[in-house]
Amino acid sequence: MSATRERQLEDGAALIPSDDGFIDFEPPCLRQDASLRDAAQRLLETGAWGIAIVDDRDRYLGTCTFRSIVAGTLPVKLDDGASGERVARAEQSLAQRPRIQATLDRPVTQGLDLEVPAVRLSTALPQLLSVLCRRSPIVPIVSDSGMRLLGVASLTHALRALLAERSMGPGGDP
Repeated sequence: MSATRERQLEDGAALIPSDDGFIDFEPPCLRQDASLRDAAQRLLETGAWGIAIVDDRDRYLGTCTFRSIVAGTLPVKLDDGASGERVARAEQSLAQRPRIQATLDRPVTQGLDLEVPAVRLSTALPQLLSVLCRRSPIVPIVSDSGMRLLGVASLTHALRALLAERSMGPGGDP
C-alpha cells in the first residue's frame, strides 16, 4: 500500500469509493517553488489538463492548468470601442516573446487556476461527479482535516472506471 493511500485511510473512511478508479492516489504534482515553465512542461509530458501544486508538507495550494498558463501569458488589452463596448484585442505575439518567456519563469503559485475547486475526502460520489461534470475536469481530493493532497479525481479516470465496470458482467465476471 502506498504512503499516500495509508494517509488517506488515516483520515477516515471516504464516501468517495477508493477502489473504483475515480481517484489517482499518486497524482503528478509540483512543489510550490516550481516555475510556470516547469508546470507547462509537466502538463505536456503527462497529457494532463492540470497539475496539483503542494507545499513541502504536501498541503494542497492550488491547481495549475493549461488554461491558467495560457491566460497568464496572452498579451490581451481591453479597449473601448466606438460604441462603448469592451473589445478584447490581442497584441502582436512576436513583439511579446520576451514578456511571455519572463512570465513562464514566474513561480507556479502565481499561475493557479481559481476555477478548480478541491473537495474533501468525505465528499459523496454524486457531488464529486457533479463538480467534475460542471466545474472542472480534474478535482484535487484533500484530507478532511487540513488541506493535505490525497489524490486527484478526473473525468478521464471516471470514464475509464465506467467503461471497466460496463465490460464486467453481473457479479464482476467479464
